[in-house]
Amino acid sequence: MTPIIFAILQVCNAIFTKVNFLYTFDFKLNRHWMEILLFMKTLLTNSVYPTWTNLIIQVYCQFCHRISTTISDFVTEIDSCSPQKFTISKQADILKRESRAHQAVLCIQSIFSVTSFLVCTAHFCASITVLTALIVPQNDSSYITACAFGLYFLNSSGGLLACLWIAGGPSKNANKFKESFERKIRERKLYLEKTNRRCCVESLNGLSDYTLSGCDIIYFRRNSILALSGTLLTYTFLLIGWK
Repeated sequence: MTPIIFAILQVCNAIFTKVNFLYTFDFKLNRHWMEILLFMKTLLTNSVYPTWTNLIIQVYCQFCHRISTTISDFVTEIDSCSPQKFTISKQADILKRESRAHQAVLCIQSIFSVTSFLVCTAHFCASITVLTALIVPQNDSSYITACAFGLYFLNSSGGLLACLWIAGGPSKNANKFKESFERKIRERKLYLEKTNRRCCVESLNGLSDYTLSGCDIIYFRRNSILALSGTLLTYTFLLIGWK
């Protein structure tokens, strides 16, 4: 649906502004054929970006959300378990399932590391370019052009926010898992204070890292959203000054 919307906006913009957006290499085409070719060209272009990149982000975020939900279920299970029932076998079972969840995170990281980096880079560059075009007035621009730029900016910035927020969920919930597990261990120790029975796990300082990244360059954490916003505005104003 997205490429069709952008294609319609591009054709409407060409009709109202009477600007030729196609290079026909001196071939004589009437206005209707020009509009059809412009529609097809824009449709194909937008099928690659932003449609294809949006599909990649959607699949990536679905995997990340699934992992985040799984870890959150572990936290709920630990919190609902009483110290009496938080036995060695119960702890081992939870840690075994946590290990499988971490293996899934490693698999996601190996598959989407390069892809997520390229997609986020494309969205970042598009956000800067479109935001600059919206701020700097153009003599031949129209309301349709501004509307198209606004949709591009919402799409690119939304894709970046989705990656940082949803892909940052597993690491956030992993910290909650560690805190909840260690708190339950302390409660278990208090319960067994008068006995010499083992509590199994003393701490989770060596808990696996759940932070996802793009080529180890872009780290997807929720606390990076403000830093990203500042970087986006900084590069936008630099581009405006360069123009």
